Amino acid sequence: MSEILAEKGLFAGKKDFFRPPARDLDLQQCGSCAEESRAGVAKGPLRKGAGMKRAHLDDMTRGWLVGDFEPSLYRTSDVEVAVQRRGRGERDPRHCHRIATEIVVVVSGRAVLNGEVFGPGDIAVAEPGEPMDLLALEDGTATVCVKIPGPRGDKYLLEDEAIPNAAGG
Repeated sequence: MSEILAEKGLFAGKKDFFRPPARDLDLQQCGSCAEESRAGVAKGPLRKGAGMKRAHLDDMTRGWLVGDFEPSLYRTSDVEVAVQRRGRGERDPRHCHRIATEIVVVVSGRAVLNGEVFGPGDIAVAEPGEPMDLLALEDGTATVCVKIPGPRGDKYLLEDEAIPNAAGG
């Protein structure tokens, strides 16, 4: 992953922090940010006159909000990001990616991922070629999913493999 980020100029080594790509914008640091910067609280320029976008998760397809698809708040094939809510018994079918690494963070509720129970704060990482499935155990189970990179057509359903249920079978 660091190689991909290095190519984009976002990551130069383990000790570096992510940096936004340089853009030719009229940047000006606001007064309160400058004060916080001097105090060591926060750093970063703001775009002069920029307006914030506003959207609602319900307007996104199955919670996917960043990626090479529509609707998308930020169109890119570098990464895909979703915030998803599920009811008890809802599933994501067993699948894998040949190119992408998939990271799933359980934010609330409980879910079974690849036969293991995950709760709030638990994170699953499936490298390319590793299967992944999910079964929500509670209503209101919320997850954040990140796939990096996010090329189109990199999801392969594994229909012949069973998806574990809540009883473990």
